[in-house]
Amino acid sequence: MADHDTIDRAERPSYLSYPSLEAFRPDQLAGQTALVTGATSGMGRAIAVGRGRMGAAVAVTARDEVKGKAALDGIQLDAPNAKVQLFLCDFGSLASSTSSAAHQMGKIDFDDLQSEKGYGAMRVYGTSKLENVLFTRELARRLEGSGVTANCFHPGVVRTGFGRNDQGIFSFFAGIGGVFMRTPEKAAETALYLAAAPEVENVSGRYLANAHEVRPSRAARNDADARRLWEVSEKLLH
Repeated sequence: MADHDTIDRAERPSYLSYPSLEAFRPDQLAGQTALVTGATSGMGRAIAVGRGRMGAAVAVTARDEVKGKAALDGIQLDAPNAKVQLFLCDFGSLASSTSSAAHQMGKIDFDDLQSEKGYGAMRVYGTSKLENVLFTRELARRLEGSGVTANCFHPGVVRTGFGRNDQGIFSFFAGIGGVFMRTPEKAAETALYLAAAPEVENVSGRYLANAHEVRPSRAARNDADARRLWEVSEKLLH
């Protein structure tokens, strides 16, 4: 099987049936609390609305109080029965847990994790997404037997504000490609599926796209690199 390919139907686990999101009950996530970062706009906001509609208590984070309160009002308008609370905090130094098919372009250089020897926007972006997949893989390994799961997913190319303030290729594609991009609501579907579908309750360490398991690149399946990246990152944080 080629790298980064949908698992063949014969190999596909039974949990990958992907029912319509309308099949989820309003109380599907009752009793649960969902912490959603990046919920002031785009896909994060759509995830917060979706989880709220399924009965979860939703905690959203924001760096800016004005934007945060505006987002809170909007989420409560779209999910009127949801319990939503705003927390002001800055996660700007943390990578998103959402991965991307761009991880295939990534290559980890453990001698230059900060890209100080050379910087290319697409290469560094791809590497950051590769690291997301590896971190998820290692986190899932460390959580084995705890009842807590960790998965990552590719949302597709999403019509959000990402890249619009940048220069070069990111800005170019953000400017002309919007018509071909997914809406935040469509992009959020796999995240909501992972959060709510009972058939994935015990699934962990997987990479999904369109609520189907996808085999990530060979580099993203390297358990030794996943463990080493985790350990090196811990040292960088101390």
